[in-house]
Amino acid sequence: MKPQGDVIFHERFGSGSSHRNLLTRLGGAQNCLLVTVTDRELLLRPWFPFNLLFLPEIYDLEHRIPIAEISSIRERKLWYGWEGLDLEYRRADGGSRRITLSLRGKEAFLQALRKLGVMPQGAK
Repeated sequence: MKPQGDVIFHERFGSGSSHRNLLTRLGGAQNCLLVTVTDRELLLRPWFPFNLLFLPEIYDLEHRIPIAEISSIRERKLWYGWEGLDLEYRRADGGSRRITLSLRGKEAFLQALRKLGVMPQGAK
């Protein structure tokens, strides 16, 4: 899965988890998630070898999210002392999905989204 559009932000060692179900909340990616923001989309995907053996499907780790479909971003404290971002977006089927991201470049990520008109709620 390659990014579509001009890359505004990229982080190779992101962490995150989906809120699809209990398994995906407990599982997730620790320092192996590629997070890319382009002028069109937010792309989340694990890098090799973590993209093998159906792990992205089981833990709901691959997402191609059009920027216009991001409905909210909120900062929150994670249980292990890190700061995270809860990102919610509308899916093509009309439902919504929430993902929690923990990024080293959190401020640069938020700045990239602000440039695209996505205004984080509660972000500093």
